[in-house]
Amino acid sequence: MKRIVLMLCVLITLSECNEVNKLLKNGAPVMFEVTPRCVAKTTKVFLQQADGIKQLFAVASCQISNSLAEPFRVVVHDDAEKEGIKTPGPDLRFRAMFLMQFPNTVSYMILDPQKAHWLFTNELSGCDIFIATKDSQPNMPLIVHANADTLDKPNQQVENLKWKGDKVDQILRDLQQHYVLKVRLHITPEQPIPLNYNQYWNDYKTAHPDRVKVYTYSIVAPLVQKMQFYGHYKNAWKFFLKGKEDGLMRDIPF
Repeated sequence: MKRIVLMLCVLITLSECNEVNKLLKNGAPVMFEVTPRCVAKTTKVFLQQADGIKQLFAVASCQISNSLAEPFRVVVHDDAEKEGIKTPGPDLRFRAMFLMQFPNTVSYMILDPQKAHWLFTNELSGCDIFIATKDSQPNMPLIVHANADTLDKPNQQVENLKWKGDKVDQILRDLQQHYVLKVRLHITPEQPIPLNYNQYWNDYKTAHPDRVKVYTYSIVAPLVQKMQFYGHYKNAWKFFLKGKEDGLMRDIPF
């Protein structure tokens, strides 16, 4: 990755913070990257809980800044990357958790607003995102990034969905029993759509009655683009999905 010079917002409020503020603005495309040192820092501590399941812990967070490079971009970076950076101290409004995607793995993290007020994960180009909540700790939702590279053919769409859904059900049944699934976000199906595609969703919704909202995203319409899923905490967590090219943003209510 090309080395860039970074700086922090001089003023403390997000509304005065250039590219960072654009993350919360509909229609404002955002140049965005996570540095390798941030990835290494935030994924150093994880637990392989079962085959295909990894839990990451929000014990390490990164700094979120604007870059000096042209065009400006949002950079989520390690604190040790100090060249050209004015550190704002422990202000959680400029701290970020990062949930890493792993091949053929369901990775998850329990968010903690005492660690950071932002969550980012890898760009979406086919993975599913799940959100679960816990009544006793409403500000500590569980976020899942589910990847199934080995089941990525059009004729494997149902197998892909089933593998991801079953792994998340396993997490909530065996590993995090007090969490309840609220949201599942998945890619718009490729053509041709398998005959059993609708049957899968009918069965899935029957197995998760009246509690799981299912949303879809597209990476081909209206533009060919990857999508960025992220969370922001201000009194409560809110989650968004934003096009990398057109900047269109969707709330993901849970």
